[in-house]
Amino acid sequence: MPIGPDPFKVALAAGLMMVFSLTPAQSQTWNASEADGEVRTGPTYEFDYSGLFLRCNRSTGRLHLRLDGTTGRYIEGSVHPLTISIAGRVFPLEGIVYPSELGENYSFEIEPKAETLNPLLDALAAGLRATVITPNDRYEVPLKGSQKAIERFRRDCPSV
Repeated sequence: MPIGPDPFKVALAAGLMMVFSLTPAQSQTWNASEADGEVRTGPTYEFDYSGLFLRCNRSTGRLHLRLDGTTGRYIEGSVHPLTISIAGRVFPLEGIVYPSELGENYSFEIEPKAETLNPLLDALAAGLRATVITPNDRYEVPLKGSQKAIERFRRDCPSV
């Protein structure tokens, strides 16, 4: 009778732990695209933007930043303080609450001015990960591929 754990079971458990430990955030890569007269950039997961999503209207230059997937009880249309932190740099923002496309969660919509957004874009392009802090949540946004995606966003957006 063998003493100790079955090596097959140990290997199987280790393999399953690796598979289930891969979160959607770890598999996100930044992209840039154009649709409906807008330039868009942010991390994508399964072909959709998620977590942090930037849009720029090509004709007006109007900017939008959406932070996704926060939980809690919010009143639609209310304004809340938000923070994005990247490599020790802190970017305070205010966002308007909207129901999220992600089910029961909420999204925050921000219409930043170019002078506010440009330093944030610089940090997003240079960093490894961003931390988004909402009144009820804190989550990480990977920045893999952000430099190229933000370069394209800046090239195609007239206001940044």
